[in-house]
Amino acid sequence: MLRVAAIPRILEQINTDGVKGSALVTMEGALLGYAGEMLPDVKAQVFGAVSSSMWDDFDEAGTNGTGELDMLFLSMDNGQLAIARAGPQFLVCAYAMKACGTGILRAKLKAISDYLADSLGALGS
Repeated sequence: MLRVAAIPRILEQINTDGVKGSALVTMEGALLGYAGEMLPDVKAQVFGAVSSSMWDDFDEAGTNGTGELDMLFLSMDNGQLAIARAGPQFLVCAYAMKACGTGILRAKLKAISDYLADSLGALGS
């Protein structure tokens, strides 16, 4: 079982090599924890809600509502936003600088989302 106090320490592990911040949110957008910097001038709670909403929109449009979307990458003016499913009820979000390679960002997000999916599995059912 994962303790809430441990979430920032777990997320902090991917905040290197151009990844500035990461967050764990529910599918409904509730922020469970974050580490590092999120989007400039955006509060972490708003970041979680917006990330969840974008995930829902892309999941609905891209998979015809089947819920098969695993990862989403968005390129923005000041960086990159990556979102990955962490079990049936949670999302892991990462904000990275433009210079961060997509491959390294994908690998980090995959590793942390797999770990959190295992740890949060009992909570999502």
